[in-house]
Amino acid sequence: MSLRRTYLPLDPEALRLLQREGTVLAEGAAATGYAVTAAVVAELANADEEEREYDALLEAAAQAGVGATGRRRVVAAADLPTAAVEDLPGGYAEVRVTGPVSGERVVAFHVDETVAHEDADLLWYDVTELGDVLRLLEQP
Repeated sequence: MSLRRTYLPLDPEALRLLQREGTVLAEGAAATGYAVTAAVVAELANADEEEREYDALLEAAAQAGVGATGRRRVVAAADLPTAAVEDLPGGYAEVRVTGPVSGERVVAFHVDETVAHEDADLLWYDVTELGDVLRLLEQP
């Protein structure tokens, strides 16, 4: 099975759901994610894959910041079956993700270093550190 790295903006509710039920997206549900698309490749033609992935991550972080006043942005990096990820027409890095997306597909979390700071560095957390990420979100 071919996999595609996809970045999913998450809010605290989604993280608690992941902790409680082991899923980010239920079967049959759909959500917008972010990934390296043809548009990203065209825009960053001279970049390597890592730079393109980082660009998709930043797009997801920007979306995670919408309406996130007073809290840190969180993005989950997940390796999803390519059949579950479809580029959105006319989009840049936006993709449509169809569920289910189990916690087993999540490989890492990226979290703002500081609260509600759009240009803050994103810290990397292993998927096993979900509890730490949730505690971090509770901090002012």
